[in-house]
Amino acid sequence: MAAGALGALLDQAQESEVRLEQYYAAIRDRSRDNSVRLLTFHLARHRRHQEEALRVLQPADVARVRGLEIRSDTPFPAAAAFRALKTPAEDVTGNALLHAAIDYDTDLLNFYRRILAQPLQAEAVELLKALICIEERDIVILRKLAAVRGF
Repeated sequence: MAAGALGALLDQAQESEVRLEQYYAAIRDRSRDNSVRLLTFHLARHRRHQEEALRVLQPADVARVRGLEIRSDTPFPAAAAFRALKTPAEDVTGNALLHAAIDYDTDLLNFYRRILAQPLQAEAVELLKALICIEERDIVILRKLAAVRGF
């Protein structure tokens, strides 16, 4: 079992968020459905989740926690992030977009839980618990939005 830095996995997650944010911007620019366009604004904010979670740490601890060695057999679920990208931006419906976002958040949540199952230092546990809480909150919000008939 090989080891890698926690920061490298967090960077992979952040890179996926940036790519998704670009896709959401394309949807926003091409969609004729105002509810879909509004939804893309909400989803694009997802990129800020790591930044929000990192606030649980003291600034001096962030670099140290990112450098912590973890098992590298916890791969980032990159494929999950881009299931939604297969649909041309102008053809995306609100319902499909919501369910793709829920699936992505669920995969990300499970990814953070797999890392948390490893022996970690207290600060890393604190960070991962914050990320898990944020993703759980986001899933609840997205499920509520999916229940609204407008989507």
